[in-house]
Parts: sequence; C-alpha cells; structure tokens
Amino acid sequence: MPNLRWAGFPAGSAVSVAAASGGVSRAASVPAWAGGSPASPIALSLSATRTTATAPAGVIFEATGSSPAAGIVSPYHDLHFTWDFSDAGAFGNIASDLPWGRGRNTAYGPVACHVFETPGVYTVTCTARDGVNPPRSETVTITVADPDTVFAGDETAVISGSGNFAGKPAGASEFASFAAALAATQGKSRQRYLFRAGETFVNPHVVIGGAGEQVYVGRFGTGANPVFDNTGDTGVDFSGSSGRAETVVTGLDIRLPYAPENPAATAPEGLGVVLGNGARLSGFKTVSGVTIRGAKTGIYGFGTEADPLEHVYLGDISIRDWYDYGILLPDAGYVGLAGAEIAQNGDTINGSGKNAAPYWADHGPFRISRQAGPVCGNLCDLKSFNSWAGLSGDRSFQPTFRCNTGQLDQKINLDRVRSEGGPLTTHNATSGSTNRPMYALVDKAHIVLSDHPIYGLQLLRGGTTFRNVIAVVPDTAPGTSTGLRNMAWVGDPGGNADGNLDRRLEIYNCTFADLRSDGNARSRTGSQDRDYSQVGGGGFSDTFVGNNVDYAPNMATGGAQPAETLATAAKWAVTYGGERWEGAGPDLSRRYGSEVTADFRPGAAIPASGKTAIDDFYGVLRGSGASRGAVQP
Repeated sequence: MPNLRWAGFPAGSAVSVAAASGGVSRAASVPAWAGGSPASPIALSLSATRTTATAPAGVIFEATGSSPAAGIVSPYHDLHFTWDFSDAGAFGNIASDLPWGRGRNTAYGPVACHVFETPGVYTVTCTARDGVNPPRSETVTITVADPDTVFAGDETAVISGSGNFAGKPAGASEFASFAAALAATQGKSRQRYLFRAGETFVNPHVVIGGAGEQVYVGRFGTGANPVFDNTGDTGVDFSGSSGRAETVVTGLDIRLPYAPENPAATAPEGLGVVLGNGARLSGFKTVSGVTIRGAKTGIYGFGTEADPLEHVYLGDISIRDWYDYGILLPDAGYVGLAGAEIAQNGDTINGSGKNAAPYWADHGPFRISRQAGPVCGNLCDLKSFNSWAGLSGDRSFQPTFRCNTGQLDQKINLDRVRSEGGPLTTHNATSGSTNRPMYALVDKAHIVLSDHPIYGLQLLRGGTTFRNVIAVVPDTAPGTSTGLRNMAWVGDPGGNADGNLDRRLEIYNCTFADLRSDGNARSRTGSQDRDYSQVGGGGFSDTFVGNNVDYAPNMATGGAQPAETLATAAKWAVTYGGERWEGAGPDLSRRYGSEVTADFRPGAAIPASGKTAIDDFYGVLRGSGASRGAVQP
C-alpha cells in the first residue's frame, strides 16, 4: 500500500480522500485533520553574516518576509519574528534583574545578534507570524570551531606571572609576560594569547598591530577572569591593525582608574578595548564575557564615512563608570549587542562640560556617529546619568542609545531593552545633517525617565515603530520636566529630504505612566502639547498611534487625557539615588521613590481597536482577545 503525505490543510479542517484503480474505488474522510505541518502563505528567508567561525563567535541574523494578511504594510515592522538559537544558558554579566530574565537562547525582531560561546553545530530557527495565517519557520546552520583546534600548538601563548600553567591547551608556549609572548609569536598568521585565570596583570600593555589572519585574546585555567589593572594604559588595543579575518577578545576583567563619583581624583586615561585606531580593523570582531570599569571609553572602534567599521559583535559584556562613552563607534554598521549591560554609575557627579579638570562624566552608553549597516540589541540594560556638556541649568541626561544619521534605509532593531535616566532615541539628528527614512523597530522595552526636561522616545525618522514599551516618569522632585509630553518628539531639523516624513510611523500597545505628583503630571506622547492622535502633527504623512494605555493618577487638570486604572506588579527596583552636581551635595529630592515601575497592565481588559501587537511585553502571544497596553490583562 503506498504511503501518502498530505500538506496544505489547516489543522482541524475536514479532509476527504478518494482513490480509484481500474473499476475499484474507495473513499474516506478525516473529520478533524491533525497531521503534518499546515502550509502558510507567509514567505520567509534568512541570512547570516557568517556560518562558520571560532568560539566565541558573534553572528548577526536577518529575516526577510512577506504576507498577504491585511495590515502587513511593512513586513520589517509588521511581521513578528522569534529566534531560537539552540544555545541554552544565561547571560552572567547583567547585574540588574530584568523582567524577561537572562536567558540567551531567544531574540525577537527582523535583525538579531547572538554570540555562540562554545564550539558546536547550531540550528538557528526563526519563526514569522502575521496574526492571521499559520506561522512559518526557517533555519540556518552555524558551525563554531574549537579555538584549541584552530590555534594549535605554539600558535597559542599562555601567560602567567606566577608561573602556574596548569590547564593550558596542549602544546601552548609558556611566558611570564605579554611582551615576551608577543615577541615570540608576532608574524604568525594565527595568534592566541591566554592570561592565567585568577591573576592580576598590572599594565600588561596588550597592543597588537599587524595583519595576522586570526587573533584571539582570552583566559586559561580555572577561577575568576584575569584582571588587567591599568593605571592609564588601554586594556586591549588593536591600533594599527588592518586586514584580519577574525578578532576575539573574551573572558577578561579590565579596570581603569576613572571614577565618575569622584572625578577630581581621577583623570580619564585609557580605553577598555580598541578595535582599530588610525586604521580600520577588518573582518569579524567578537568581544564576549568581558567587564570594563573606569575607562575613558569602554569600547572604541575606528572607522570613517568612506570606510566604516563593520561586523562588531558584543555578547555578555558589562561596561560601567566611563568618562566619555560606554561604546563609541564613529562610523559603523553590522553591530550587534547580545546581553549587554552598559550602565553609568548612579552616583556620577555632573558638571558643566568635559575635557578640563576635574573631568565631569559626559556622554551616554552607546553611540554610532554615522550608521552604515544594521544595528541590533537584545536583552540590554542601559543606564545614563551623564549630563550634556554645558547644560548645567537644564541637567539633561545623555541618551542611553543613539545612532546618528547615516546612509539611506538603515535598519535598527531593539528588543527587551531596559533604559534608565536619559532618553532612548534610536536614530538622532546631528547639526546640519539630513534625516533619512529608515527601518527602526523597538519592541519590548522598559524606560524609566529622569526628572529632566528632555524627551523619552525620539521619533525623527519615517519608518519607525515602537510597540510593547512601558515608559515611566517616577515621582521625583517638582520641576520643568516635559516627561511623557515629549514621548514622541517629531521635530525634524533635516526637513523632508529623501522622503523622511513620507514613511509610516507607529506607536501601539505601549503603556505610558506619569507618576509625578506636581503640576507637570500628565501622560502624553505628542510633541510639546500634542496628544497621541496628533503625533503626525510634525509633518509625517502616515501614522498609526493606538491601543496604548495612559496612566497619570496625579494628573493636573486641563486638557490632558483621562487616567486609566492599572494593576501593577514590581519586577525590579530602579537604581537612581539622586542628582550629584558640581559644587553641591547630593540632591536627594531627585532620587526615585518606591514607585512600581514595571509590568503596568490594565486593571481590567480594555478592548483593543485596530492594529495590535501579536505578542506582548514578555513575548506571550496575545490571542484573539487582545487588549490595549504592553501587557495582557
């Protein structure tokens, strides 16, 4: 009897089968078809920046899809993509408890980054949903090689100041200092330098130039990550490096002297990791499992507008207490963050500028000056308590995430991002620059704003979508903060060049909460005094703003939207302890109180109308009875 395989029937539908052979015929029916995978009209294709690499290996994935379902106007924004990396485990360098947990195996959105820490063959699956048709899944295979095999024998140098080489890779050469290891291995096409776990190396001066095919800096042995105790030197420096296929920095604790809570005592010297300076470092660059403290800039990568830095993958990293930037990549693209904590010290002392003693902390966690390729971040904790230089009266904090104007149609995807202090801006304008239409998606974000006169979310580009965002203004001291009134600032200093205002702009299934008790309390997402329905008042030709929850229990009277009843449950405690300012003691009136700042949801179901998100703040599928806000009731 022949075996028959049937496809194309939605699960649960009736199926009738008839067959004839000569004069004999038979018929049967299956009243509730339950076998096979239903066909889907969703089209889906995947790409990866590379499919073979050496552990730890960073990769950026992109999903391209389409669907005939109504409402899928821009597949980049409207289709929901979920990634499974078949790589279990949790990020270890994020200090805060995030509401999504710290699991490393999942990402959301059309662009995602993952760093595979251990060797193996991984099947990466992406599933696309449109809310109407059956989901569609596709896979891509990533093969990650063992560095002990790639860097065999004396291509690996192990370094121990105490002479303890237990646990070193077979055949590795032994050295008492990095300088001796570099002198013996310079010129090899593959160079791996491993520092003894549990040891402290004072100013190891790890500067690696040349054009070796593969270079790897990491650790060996058991125990805590080796400490680079740098009084003014850079942690790991690839200045002068150029034509390289792969560069890896992993398993290090890099410490430099800058202390933003005591700037008068610490001049800002030294960078954490330098990915080229004066020459662009080519090839794939992975920084993984690294902590950086007290740097002038935590991670810096050289590039130019004509020759941008590409393929920078940052996984399970923690950068704190910087002076200038957490991460600064002047001209860059194909940059991915996976499990990144970039958090300025809440005790930072702010002043009226930088570059002069006593060196006030300035600038925020992440900046690309000109974007030249996709940028993505998943499961990130970003904190900015640094004031803008020269704005001591305004006390406005720097953005937590910022990409400046770059080339046309750039892509940004942020999912499960916690942003505290300064605004989350996605793309930002620069003086004299043009705002170009793009593809930006922020999904599943929690934003806690400071009490400063600055916006919370900045929308300067056509082609931007915010969904499943919970944004909160805590009940800090009275002041002139515009808070959520400027949640979507639609001013456009670049005008409508390249059709920037012609592309759709969306804010939906978000929860905006203004907990202030002074006269400024209100809940709005427009520009200046515009409410939700007027976001397009900045000139955008096509917008959708809806199914949001506005919560302002202490709202001042007059013109504001009604406050809504919410049920709340705390998922983490905010960390900001109050303003520290030049020439004055702590302003504790500006510290966050005991407000609940996460998981705002309707106290009862508030029916949605029009476009809704397929899944919610936690990634839970909403189903057919979706309500408003970021979290299902």
